[in-house]
Amino acid sequence: MIRLVYYTDSLASGGAQRQLVQLACRLNGRDGVRVSVLVYHDIPFFAPPLREAGVPVHVLRKHGKLDPAFLWAMRRWLLAEGPDVVHAFQLFPALWGMLVQRSLPRARRPAFIAAERSALLRTPVNEIAQRIVYREADAVTANSAGVAAEIVRRLGVPASRVHYLPNGIDLADWDARVARPAPIRADPGCLHLALVGGLRREKNHALLLDSLARLDPSLRAATRVWLVGGETGGSAYAAFVRDEIERRALGSVVRLVPETPEIPALLRIVDALVLPSLFEGFPNVLLEAMAAGVPAVASAVGDVPDLIEDGVTGLLVPPGDAQALARALARLHAMGPEARRAMGRAGRARVEARYRLDAVAERHLALYASLVAPAHTG
Repeated sequence: MIRLVYYTDSLASGGAQRQLVQLACRLNGRDGVRVSVLVYHDIPFFAPPLREAGVPVHVLRKHGKLDPAFLWAMRRWLLAEGPDVVHAFQLFPALWGMLVQRSLPRARRPAFIAAERSALLRTPVNEIAQRIVYREADAVTANSAGVAAEIVRRLGVPASRVHYLPNGIDLADWDARVARPAPIRADPGCLHLALVGGLRREKNHALLLDSLARLDPSLRAATRVWLVGGETGGSAYAAFVRDEIERRALGSVVRLVPETPEIPALLRIVDALVLPSLFEGFPNVLLEAMAAGVPAVASAVGDVPDLIEDGVTGLLVPPGDAQALARALARLHAMGPEARRAMGRAGRARVEARYRLDAVAERHLALYASLVAPAHTG
């Protein structure tokens, strides 16, 4: 039996959290695996599927950036829980988890895995944390092949400890959820686009608004854009997005939609996903759009060019180029519904061939077993 803990900051709406939850639900009870989830902010957006799968969620509250009481509580919890493996999603949760794991008696330490779920941010604080966490972890997972290579090259982590494990998607569950009521209503005769992701600067909502302003007025009037997500980048950035919509007179074109669990049903309604991000690792929402049979227009950053075959499963644009994005949106208008649906079908076929959750979960399980086996035989 493997006792596995998935650990992150919260169960808020986000790609990393969604993938953690899917893996936890899929692996719990499989081949003797017992999964639990540990978080330090009680934001239960993704708690319902964990409850349904019988995966316990433990909340140890953390106050401020460095909370000694939280670290001590986590130490007590790990000693009581006795996991074999802790898989920490996101950099700073991993940093706190590693500090606690290293404080345990050697015989009681679980294998510690740090998961990088985005591009490697190169701020001074992040770089220090990256070097501490990724060099010291028993293993590092990255959902982006490019990021995995960068961890080896730039941070000097041995390649044998870095594992590229892409995101996966449960297609049976996804297809069942597609039929649920959608949280938006489409206007007839319009091209409907969705930017799904928290209101954060790196998602580059401003570039999309700029590109809409550059469209021919007749095309712009026949476009509807749904900005879907919570204010995860802070209230100031959310206010900036709203101000830009008003300043550019896009109120009749752009609509804000709060975070919602009904992304599959929402994607059923739209004609394309737009992802103008400044940076990405492996964007989960792009995988979801492809599963929904929806083409995407996306910045060629991170692993996006590996997911999108330009002109076949979607359209690639240079990052930060509003004019190129405007041309791509005009091209979506021009190609018509059947050509867009053909792109969507090609994307769905790629997901079925490469990114089924069962295969991705199996690769995770093999990693966990490889780390547990030496401890059990040593």
